[in-house]
Amino acid sequence: MRRAPRLPIGLVLDVDALNVRENKRYEVVFLNLNVQCLPQNDRCLIPFGDGGSSFVEYREFDFSTGQFVEGGFHSPPI
Repeated sequence: MRRAPRLPIGLVLDVDALNVRENKRYEVVFLNLNVQCLPQNDRCLIPFGDGGSSFVEYREFDFSTGQFVEGGFHSPPI
């Protein structure tokens, strides 16, 4: 049996550091790459819940830069 090549794994989004920076208690609620990402999987709408809240906030994240997109999609908690 032939194995697929291993891809490098690394930290892309440090939610703990984001929480410290923004004084929040964010958790990534659920990320479905097929629905919430562009076909290239380089940009996604990341769903955040704040401290177990049932409200979800979406923010556009660029995986190629490891940053939130400046001026990108950002919904208030709904």
